[in-house]
Amino acid sequence: MGVSGRQIGPTKIIEVEVENVAELQAAVASRVDIIMFDTQTPAMVKQWRTLVPPTIKVEVSGGMTPATLASYAHTGVDYTSLGYLTHSVTALDLAFDLLDK
Repeated sequence: MGVSGRQIGPTKIIEVEVENVAELQAAVASRVDIIMFDTQTPAMVKQWRTLVPPTIKVEVSGGMTPATLASYAHTGVDYTSLGYLTHSVTALDLAFDLLDK
C-alpha cells in the first residue's frame, strides 16, 4: 500500500531513485516530485529524460566526477549529485602551533 499526498501533506517532496526503465515508468506513474537516475550514461539519461513529464524534476547521480560532469550538461536533467565531493576527498593535515613569547 502506497502513501498518498493526503497522508504526508503537500509540503513533502518525494524523490525516488531508479536503475532501470521499469522503475522509471513506475516512478512516473506515481507522480513523484523528483526522479534520480542512478549510474547511467549520458546517452541513457537523455533517452530516459524523454519519458519523464516536465512536471517531474530529474536528478542524475552515480559515478559523477569533475571529468564526466560536462558530458551530462545537455541531457535535460535538472540536478546533478556528486558523491565525489565527499567520498573521494583526502584529508589535509593542518597544525596550529601557538608560541608564547
